[in-house]
Formats: sequence, structure tokens, C-alpha cells
Amino acid sequence: MSTADVVRLALHIAALLLVVLGISLDLDDRGGALWSDTWTWAGFATLMALLQGAAMLPRTTLSGAGWTLGAVGAGGLLLFWTLLMLPMISTNMAFLVTLGTACATAAVLLSPDRRL
Repeated sequence: MSTADVVRLALHIAALLLVVLGISLDLDDRGGALWSDTWTWAGFATLMALLQGAAMLPRTTLSGAGWTLGAVGAGGLLLFWTLLMLPMISTNMAFLVTLGTACATAAVLLSPDRRL
């Protein structure tokens, strides 16, 4: 594994962990995590955080659609961040999700299979 592959793998894993921790933990003493407030959006964010990892799949897997799926996952996280996290940007939850979204976006953009 090259250094670039290790960096991308670390970014994908960090994105998943930061997003899931951000929406799961009650970091701001608001009386609950995002799962108890809006479980559909929390599920969407978790699904997108998992999907962004598809950009790590080799080109032969999924008939070369791995990067596209990863880009959809990162785009979904950007949508989630814009609609739900940006209005509450001063919270600890939003900070973790912001870091996770940035890691996902960077990992997808650094992929050697990138189509942009």
C-alpha cells in the first residue's frame, strides 16, 4: 500500500467515525443526540457516511461504480451538513460532522479513480 492509499483509507475511516459519533453522542447537553430528534436524517447521514467509503473499492469491483457511489455519499453528507448542521454550527455535534464531511470530501477527491 502506498502512502496515498493509507491517507485515503484514514480519511474514509475518519469520516465515518466522526459523522457517526457526531450524530450519536449528546455532546451539547441538548437532551439527546440527533437519533432521538430526527432519526430519518441521522439514518441518512449514516448511510451516506458508509457509502462514501465505496470510493476505496478497486475499479474492477461494482463495474467501476465505486468512485461514483463514493461521490454520491460525500455529496449526501454535504447536503446533510448544509441543511442540518450549518444552522447549528456553534455546537460540538456540528463540529464533528463538519470534520467528518470534510474528510469524506477530501478522500473522494483524492481517489485515483476520480472522474472530475
